[in-house]
Amino acid sequence: MQHHGVPTRLLDWTESHLVALYFAVSNWRSTEDAAVWILHPWSLNEKSIQFQSVPVITEDIVKSYSFNSSANPTISAELPVAIRPRHTTDRIIAQKGQFTIHGHNKKGINEMIKTKLFDVEIKLIEIAGSSKERIFKELFMAGITHSVLFPDLDGLSKEIYIRYSKKFMG
Repeated sequence: MQHHGVPTRLLDWTESHLVALYFAVSNWRSTEDAAVWILHPWSLNEKSIQFQSVPVITEDIVKSYSFNSSANPTISAELPVAIRPRHTTDRIIAQKGQFTIHGHNKKGINEMIKTKLFDVEIKLIEIAGSSKERIFKELFMAGITHSVLFPDLDGLSKEIYIRYSKKFMG
């Protein structure tokens, strides 16, 4: 839903370092710095739900992240949890998609760590804006392209547009 403008409590992650890097530098024309966040999902789940694995979203252990009633929609869980989606879309499969779903605490994971709410393994890799174009082109040549990650007509169209743009070819 968030890809269509609806706010959600889901945050997209990927199991692929190259996919993460692609999304970090996908705005390659901008010289603004970028970043890749690395999260250890088992560490997160051990702290938030005392579970040493990453459950599928439909498992009972994740029920406290659902609204408890339509009359009084509240969420009993506080901390975020890492979950595996049911792989029902081509995009989730192509992007090796995973998610975190957040409870009623609206702070980001990195902010929760800073305020000592809990401690999980998370790392930040910063990417200089001046390197984004080179990295994007190298990923493109390695086959990490828009049509691979978005296997539909929109993905193919954007890839063709990028591939033959003067800025990319120049």
